[in-house]
Amino acid sequence: ASSSSVYGNQNGVMHEETSIPRPLSPYGVTKLASENLGLLYEKNYQLPVIALRYFSVYGPRQRPDMAFCRFFNAILNQKEITIFGDGRQERDFTHVNDIVSATFHASQFNDQGTVLNIGGGHVISMKEIIKIIQDIVKTEFSTSFTERQLGDVKRTEADISKAKKLLNYNTKTRIIDGLTDEYENIKSNL
Repeated sequence: ASSSSVYGNQNGVMHEETSIPRPLSPYGVTKLASENLGLLYEKNYQLPVIALRYFSVYGPRQRPDMAFCRFFNAILNQKEITIFGDGRQERDFTHVNDIVSATFHASQFNDQGTVLNIGGGHVISMKEIIKIIQDIVKTEFSTSFTERQLGDVKRTEADISKAKKLLNYNTKTRIIDGLTDEYENIKSNL
């Protein structure tokens, strides 16, 4: 499991073969190093390895420190939502069900030593996410903005054409449905 964090800031769509990895965070550096180590073992020792670069995974049972989980918990506890940065940063959000599907298909794939982007097709800003969340929760909440986190990129967008071709990967979860799914899960598990 790799990450879109390996790309850092890129202009346009991120493609496995043409976008040069330039991670901005220690996390991105470790993911790129893990990819390289795995691919080295595949080449030298025929260890079956496929690196999947997941793009902004979200959904039920998300880690509590991740944005959507923090947002929904704040709303349910009648607290303010804090957004790192100015809210214009954009992400290619991928629902966990689509991640599981891609990962399962990759486990059945025979062409080892491959790197694949696994994105959700939902490139959207945090400000737009807040509007969608407002529609989902149907309650008033306040937001505030704070300094962006170090190593945070401005935009991610996955070119998933290679995963479509090799794994028959297609995203199925719309962002509003995925966020509703996550919200209902958090609400029922307080």
